[in-house]
Parts: sequence; structure tokens; C-alpha cells
Amino acid sequence: MDGFDERCVSVIFPEGTFFSAERKARAVKRLTDSGRHELAARAEGLRYLLPPRPGGALAMLAGAPNADAVFVGNSGFERFNSLGAIYRSVPFEEPVRVWLWRVPNSEIPKDPEQQLLWLYDQWERLDASIHVRLAAREFSVSR
Repeated sequence: MDGFDERCVSVIFPEGTFFSAERKARAVKRLTDSGRHELAARAEGLRYLLPPRPGGALAMLAGAPNADAVFVGNSGFERFNSLGAIYRSVPFEEPVRVWLWRVPNSEIPKDPEQQLLWLYDQWERLDASIHVRLAAREFSVSR
């Protein structure tokens, strides 16, 4: 992150791939097998997301210790399991919705273990916000 300043942005996708029940089960098993039982339980509770693979996010926080964090959520891609499936579905029949929130640097823990727990907090927030949006969409369609 050398050379980053207040005008720079870096983007990562901490899940690493598209959600599937099988991928989630493997991720939970990896956490359990590594003794991260609390994180495994939290990952098990996610409905729409894979647990984050924290290496990149933690490296970014270490490399830009004064930066804020911005999280971007979306709904409308749930039915896809690859970029190719997305490309083949353009134009979309249903809209894709995108939202974001900013976490000021002052609210980001400095200790890496606390940062990991904070990242899971953000992931649970994102998962809950997807759930609310999908439920609202289902309600408006079924009326």
C-alpha cells in the first residue's frame, strides 16, 4: 500500500467467490477445523454470504492504518453462480440494487484480532441488509 494517500481507493472482494451452500459448508468446516469455533458459528448464521476470507482485508487495514472503510452491498445477483451467468443474463429482468456504508477510521479496531471480529460484524450487517431488501422485494411482488 506504499504510495497511498487520501485520494486513493482500493477494492477487494473478501468472499473470494460466489455463494453456494456447498462453499459455505466448506468455509465453516475450515473455520471449525482450524479451531475458530466462534467464527464458524457466526459464518453458519450467514444466509446470503460466504464468510470473509480476511487476509486481504486485514492487509489493507494494516497497509492503510488511517483509512476509512466502505462496504458495498447488492441484491439482484443471488441467482447467479459465476460472472459468465451474469453476462449471459444481461439485460436483467429484475433490478440490481446497490447500497453502501462508510465506517470512519476512528471506529475501526487497531488490533488484528479485533479487526477480524469487526469484519465479521460488518458481514453480518451486510447479510441482514440483504435479507431485509429481498424480503421487501418479495412482499412488493406478491401484493
